Amino acid sequence: DAKNIFVGGMPHFDHYFKGHSTPREQFLHTINLSADMRFILYAPIGSTFSDSDWDMIDLLYRLNSEKKFGERIAILVRFPPNDFIDQNELKKRPHLLYEYPGFRFSTVRGGDWDMGDKEVRHLADTLAHTALVIGYTSSIAVDAAVFDKPIINIYFEIRKKKSPFLSPIHYYEMTHYKKAFQAGGTRLARDEDELVKWVNRYLKEPALDHEDRQRIVREQCAITDGTSGERIGKFILDYMKS
Repeated sequence: DAKNIFVGGMPHFDHYFKGHSTPREQFLHTINLSADMRFILYAPIGSTFSDSDWDMIDLLYRLNSEKKFGERIAILVRFPPNDFIDQNELKKRPHLLYEYPGFRFSTVRGGDWDMGDKEVRHLADTLAHTALVIGYTSSIAVDAAVFDKPIINIYFEIRKKKSPFLSPIHYYEMTHYKKAFQAGGTRLARDEDELVKWVNRYLKEPALDHEDRQRIVREQCAITDGTSGERIGKFILDYMKS
């Protein structure tokens, strides 16, 4: 019943709505980029859901090395905080600019992990200063929308899979992601050419799809005053007293 439901908001987004970003040049220095660089954030879906991440990383780096995204562009890969990186694959790519956030208390994916306050603030800075975000089905699309950053969803495979369950494409059928996607503000890249097209379009027109991204925020976050943690805490205390 509605009378038994309390909507408090998303407390881990309080940093987004009330925080202040680190100055751009200072932040770029922390990720080893010069002040005249722009960067694209790629968010892999994770090894549990697919074996496509390394293929896509290599594709993005190849396209960028061929200047398909223009000049002075870097690719920053942000691995999921609740997943594990294949160290052998990582060693094959010493050129990779990447981040591996979170602290894992378990050897099982998603079993027990956390991100500290410093890492949450770093993610906020990353989203504030990235040019755009590329990924598969991921909640980071909502994070990106909060910062009004263009979002490109990958909807193709570089090589055929033995099983459709190894491909992240079928996750686009999930009910909760459909709701977010139907709000607009997210562009699908159905092949390599479309990926290049949308990256270049967004780099030139970052305000494109602004209104649809605002709709994502309204529908997925609902409360954006930056006091959700306080609101939920107060509700719990009042409930205990009553």
